[in-house]
Amino acid sequence: MNASLHIPAKLKVGFQERGDTYTGKLAYVIPMNEKGKVRKEKSFESWRDHNYVPEEYENEPMSGFVLNKKAGGYATGWNHRKTYIRVYDPRGFEVEISVENHLYILEHTNSIVGKGLEGEFVYSWSGKNLVLLPVNAPEYVAVKKEEEMIETQGFLTSKKLKVGATYKTLDDSILVYLGKYDEYRYDWRNYYRAIKKSKPTFHFCEIRTDRFKELDYKIHRYPTISKKLTEVIDESEHPLLSDMMETLEGEREFSPIALGRTAVTPVSFDEFILGFGRTDFQKVVAKNGQAYFVYNGREMREIHFLSSTPHFKSRVKNMYEGEVYDVKTLEEIYELLEPCVVCYHLQNGRLYEKRVETFNPNTVKKKKR
Repeated sequence: MNASLHIPAKLKVGFQERGDTYTGKLAYVIPMNEKGKVRKEKSFESWRDHNYVPEEYENEPMSGFVLNKKAGGYATGWNHRKTYIRVYDPRGFEVEISVENHLYILEHTNSIVGKGLEGEFVYSWSGKNLVLLPVNAPEYVAVKKEEEMIETQGFLTSKKLKVGATYKTLDDSILVYLGKYDEYRYDWRNYYRAIKKSKPTFHFCEIRTDRFKELDYKIHRYPTISKKLTEVIDESEHPLLSDMMETLEGEREFSPIALGRTAVTPVSFDEFILGFGRTDFQKVVAKNGQAYFVYNGREMREIHFLSSTPHFKSRVKNMYEGEVYDVKTLEEIYELLEPCVVCYHLQNGRLYEKRVETFNPNTVKKKKR
């Protein structure tokens, strides 16, 4: 069972009429916060029968839950329904829990024929998944202990933050504080147009492991840390802080793109060859700023290039700057076109990205390799 569980103070319950339940009602339970806002409201409203008025309950420990029967676990063509277990709630409805949740319940309590499940339960959520949680389970004890700690000590404030220190969040994430900096967002109509937010934001880093088991740094930005940080894990400077700052300083949200520093860099012949990958075609941008499709016909032994014009019929084989060339090797095409990439830099001088895109050779400066 995932130890990161959310136990809301209140519940909202919608219903469908079902003849295969004890009371004729199957329920959809969603969590509510202190302000009455709910999660998964869209799916809740589409699922429930609007002839039944939703009900709200305090999510307090309660006994009287009874295991009913298995539901789902069948397939009709492409439509497969996952297996669930029906559980009777003493408030007069049934809910469906996962098989994993069912097995976990039986690890911590008994199911007595004629009496139901022993002990008290609350509703909790692991991500989007509902979990019926026994109050004697270690996860419940851990969540309650953390709630008590927050009530007595409160959330951490920005005055207590220290660059390089490690903190725990309310959702059990572990973050390293990087500092408070300006943040830039970008107009969806212009990939490179930076707009500075009105106030600096708090920057944190989460250390993760990618699918190749290598470290991956994910930057988180928050306008406020109100009710976010619950505990100081380590006040000393994290040993990987310099690597985290290296990642942060390479993001355009931290340092905006400096269009005035845009430059064109030649592509090496080795990079040009690698550009084909597993295909016979690749798009290149020549030294004149125009795009061409280079064809390396492995089977037909045909090598040529076509201009990247909107209409296929207007493409002329091996024409460059109005002249048709007789090229027979990739080396000859490379020497003629001199492929380039457009390099975008950040205001802090860092290279942001290289793009194979057309450019105006009169306005973009060129760099030698």
